[in-house]
Amino acid sequence: MNWYKVANLPDWWDQPSDNPYARGMTQGEAILNWLDRHDVPQENGKYVFYHATPVIGGATDNIRAGSYLAEDPETAKQQATRDRGPKAGEIRVIKVLVDPHEIRTGVWVTLRNDYIVK
Repeated sequence: MNWYKVANLPDWWDQPSDNPYARGMTQGEAILNWLDRHDVPQENGKYVFYHATPVIGGATDNIRAGSYLAEDPETAKQQATRDRGPKAGEIRVIKVLVDPHEIRTGVWVTLRNDYIVK
C-alpha cells in the first residue's frame, strides 16, 4: 500500500471508517486501500482520474463537489452520456489530479470539493 503523508490532513482522515469492507481501517486508510486495489496511476505525486463534461454548457473553470471521476477517459465519457443520452452532445474529457483526501471512494469516486480546471 502507498503510504500517504501530508501536513494538515483533515480531522476525519484518522477517524475509524464506517465502511463494512474496511473494518479496522481509518477513513484515510480505506481511501488509500481503494486507490491501491484499483492501481490508480500517479502523476507528480497526485492520483490521476478523468471527468467528462459536455462541451456546450459543461464544466469550464471548475468541476463541482460530488462530481463523478473515472479511472480512464472512456469510462468518464460513458458516465457523462449515461443519463443525458443524445442530449449530451459533444463531450470533452478533463484529466483530474487529486490527493487522496480530496476524494470519496466507493463504487465510484467523487470529488469532496470543487476542483479548479487547469
